Parts: sequence; structure tokens; C-alpha cells
Amino acid sequence: ALGGEGISYPSMDGTIFVWPGFAAVEGEIFGLCWCRMAEGVTDCRHAQDFLVPVGEVLIQGPSLDHRFSCRSGDPCLVNLTWPSGVFSVDGLLSVAPGSSCRDAGPGVVDAPGFEGGPAAGSEVFKWSVVLAEGAEARALCWCAFSPTGLGGGGNCTTSEEFVHQVGLMEIKGPSLGQRFNCEAEQP
Repeated sequence: ALGGEGISYPSMDGTIFVWPGFAAVEGEIFGLCWCRMAEGVTDCRHAQDFLVPVGEVLIQGPSLDHRFSCRSGDPCLVNLTWPSGVFSVDGLLSVAPGSSCRDAGPGVVDAPGFEGGPAAGSEVFKWSVVLAEGAEARALCWCAFSPTGLGGGGNCTTSEEFVHQVGLMEIKGPSLGQRFNCEAEQP
């Protein structure tokens, strides 16, 4: 089970290791263990094959399972918490048009209904006004921001960079685009 168990692709030179996909976990320090492939003994594809501790790896990211609500027509403030021992880093927070960051498509980059698009910050994220309809909970999607692309962050311009779902947001308020007719009272 490549990747899903935290197992890297085989290294070509024994010094550089690459993991498939992305880490869908909250920030934490994980033990890093090594396995030597040996024909007829192990192919290093199962967690129990990795017996040699070689260090630690820090996954940088906010806590998961946040729950927030904002009212349509009002400013919106989100305070992300970070796990103990993991320092906060700059990022962008977006609200997906649906309940999943992975299925959001390009809409997650635009954050429709949230003025200014994704909000920047490390712990506090603010939109000056929310103009989105109340409906089912929407996914909160976080992207580690690095203008240089170094340090594990990206430039947060594609939907593929906003796949780290840190919680859900409920939009409260009336549906947008409603029309009402009022008639003057007859004497």
C-alpha cells in the first residue's frame, strides 16, 4: 500500500526519497524508518518491513476537524488551531463550493462568495464579507504558502494545492437572488 501507509517510492540513490500524493494528516513529528530491499526476503512494501529508525520528519499543518459558521452578508473570521509542538506557518485558507477539498476543482482557488478569494494567515483568517448562500457544510481547504516553493509550500494558485481539508464551514443566512414583490396597502 504505497503512500497510504506512509511508504515512499524506492530511492534511486539511497539519499533522496519521494512519497506519492500528499500527507492528509494534521501536523506532527513522525518517526522515519528505513528498509533495505532484499530479493526473496522483503520488497519493503509493508510498514512492518521498516525496522531501522533513521530520524524524524515534521509534517507542517494545522489541526483537522475544525467547525466554523459564518453569516452571509457579514465579515467572517476563522481561527485555526495547530497541534502541540507544531509551529504555525503562513498559508491560504479557502472555502470549497462543496463538502470536499479533493473534489472542489477550480472553485476552491476562487472561493466563490468569499470576498478576495482565499484568506491569508497562519492562525487567523478573515474575509471582509461573505456573499454565499446558506446550505450544506462546505470544506475548509488549506494550502501552505511559500512564494519560492521552498520549505514544502507552494504558491497556492491551483486547486491541487488546496487538498488539505482542515474542517467544515456552515454558511448561515438566506439564499441569494431571492425576489419579493411588495404591494402598498389598499385603503
